[in-house]
Amino acid sequence: MKTTEPKPLTTASLLITSVVTIMGFFIVGQINAYNDKTNKLREVKINYLIDAYTKLANGSQRPINAASYHRDFELAVSQIQLFGSAPELSALDKALENSRDISNQDTLKLNVDSVLITLRNSLRREMDLDPIDKNVEWFRFDETITTGLHSFKRGPQVHRLMASPRLSQDTLHSPK
Repeated sequence: MKTTEPKPLTTASLLITSVVTIMGFFIVGQINAYNDKTNKLREVKINYLIDAYTKLANGSQRPINAASYHRDFELAVSQIQLFGSAPELSALDKALENSRDISNQDTLKLNVDSVLITLRNSLRREMDLDPIDKNVEWFRFDETITTGLHSFKRGPQVHRLMASPRLSQDTLHSPK
C-alpha cells in the first residue's frame, strides 16, 4: 500500500497564513480596545450621574436656605451639565429657571423632582433595569426652620411629585 506524502508548504502559503493571522490579531485587538474605552466611558458617566442623582435627591424638597445642601446641589448641576443627555439637560434647565423666580427665600423649597425622574429613567435604562412608572417620594425628618424672628418645627413629611404639565409622558418613557 502506497501512502501519499503531504505536499510541503510553500513559502507563499506560509506567508499568506501568517499575514491573515497577524491581521486577525490586530483587528481583534482594535475591537477590544474600542469596546474597553466605550465601556469605561459608560461606567464613568453612570457613576457621575448616580452621584448627581443622590446629591439632588438629598436636597430636594428642603428649604432653599438650608446651606448644608448648597455645595452638593452645585456639584450635581455641574455633573449633569457635563455628562447628561439632552432630556436631562432640558429638565435641569427648567428646574433652574423655576428656581430663579424666588419671591420668598425663607419658605421656598428646591424642587428638582422632574430632573430626578429623568435621571432615574436614564440610569435604569443604561443599567438594563426595568422602568418605573412612579413619581418620586421623599421622607424628611423633623427640621427646625428659623426665618428672621420666628422658629418653627416641622414634622416628618412625605412629598410626592404629582403629574406636572412640564413633565411629559415622553420624559417618563423615553426610548433607549
